[in-house]
Amino acid sequence: MAQSPFTYSSLQVLLRRCPSSYTRGSETSVNGLVQGVPKMIQLLIADQHTLMRSGIRRLLSDEPGLSVVAEAGKIEQVFATLRISKVDVLLMDVNLPGMDSVEATRRLLRMDEELRIVVLGAYVRGPYPVHLFKAGIAGYLTKDSSGEEMVACIRKVARGQRHVSADIAQTLLLDHIEEGNTPLGCLTPRELSVLVLLSRGDQRCEISTKLCISPKTISTYRTRLMRKLGARSDVELTHLSLRHGLISPLEGRAF
Repeated sequence: MAQSPFTYSSLQVLLRRCPSSYTRGSETSVNGLVQGVPKMIQLLIADQHTLMRSGIRRLLSDEPGLSVVAEAGKIEQVFATLRISKVDVLLMDVNLPGMDSVEATRRLLRMDEELRIVVLGAYVRGPYPVHLFKAGIAGYLTKDSSGEEMVACIRKVARGQRHVSADIAQTLLLDHIEEGNTPLGCLTPRELSVLVLLSRGDQRCEISTKLCISPKTISTYRTRLMRKLGARSDVELTHLSLRHGLISPLEGRAF
């Protein structure tokens, strides 16, 4: 069903307010090529599941102008790849192990401001996708998206544009408008990052290392999260994260 003009125009306003790491040049065609887009778009596929990475690689292998330069199963491998290889577009699982996606996005773009990041995730409610766009991602695809949409998204973000799956666009807009009325809407981006890592079962010392803040500060954030969300334990925080799609069921701490 077609979306209303209000939905699409309002969504574009939302995305324009988010930072863009860079803007490609003109899109006029010269000799059949699109100016501002490299002849070969270099891709990095980052997903913790080998089958998912293999499937995406196979899907993209026959697409002209696209080249998968590497795969990664955790965030440390993404950073290592970027140190030695030029990557134009990163396809990153929203639940990639090692760091939450918002913090990872910030650090990756500090490392390479021209990198275009497309997050692959499940259907997510709440402010998390909005925080991802504010951190600088260029696109968001659900894992139910078609192969054709993924290819179109890659080419689109390589031109300096943004892309959001149609099946979450309206929800993303509505959640952004109503975020103050949702349990997670009152959280800052850093509080969301701590919540995700706590819910995954990371210890305070691990979170401290990943976010470059002291263990004492992590404890302060934990106390603040419990007060804001009305939770009485880490288990209740994890249930809340699961309910709002911040983590997958396989990631949650053992109950």
